[in-house]
Amino acid sequence: MKIGILGGSFDPVHNGHVSLAEKAVKCLGLDFLYLVPVFAPPHKKNTVVSAKERTKMLELAFSGKKNIFICRFEIDSGKTVYTYQTVGWFKKQYPAAELFLIMGSDSSVQFKNWRYPDRITKYCCLAVAGRKGHSKAHGDFVRIYGEIPDVSSTAVRALVKSGGSLRGLVPLKVEEYIYKNGLYK
Repeated sequence: MKIGILGGSFDPVHNGHVSLAEKAVKCLGLDFLYLVPVFAPPHKKNTVVSAKERTKMLELAFSGKKNIFICRFEIDSGKTVYTYQTVGWFKKQYPAAELFLIMGSDSSVQFKNWRYPDRITKYCCLAVAGRKGHSKAHGDFVRIYGEIPDVSSTAVRALVKSGGSLRGLVPLKVEEYIYKNGLYK
């Protein structure tokens, strides 16, 4: 069994995340891909909206997507969880599975600086997708082919604040949820 792990703040989830997840499932032949929203990111000050709202947006963005699920391990912990801990948890849940940690090339450049990268690579293979405007991936990894939309959560939040349209940047149901609930104002 092949399982992909795609973690992040998803603050908010955008079409780049959706495309990356779909391409990872296809390119890697994954049986399942788990989206793992953080409770509190270790590399950022904090998230802008609550874990509950970010999880709801993930549910809206990926509803009906075959073999893509949300894992609440980090959210339910109620604290900062590092990737090596999440990967270890998945290995305990699926000891016979081949695990893939999905990331963009921007993240792979910093991977050596993550907490215990050797523990991560002990249990899973890194799978990296290129991102426009970012350095090429570094290290030992499997490549995820295909173009990923050049969208960032930071840019989406700025557009919401200025009243701009999110068409083509986030799934329609996510855009509706953001504006209906007054998020990122």
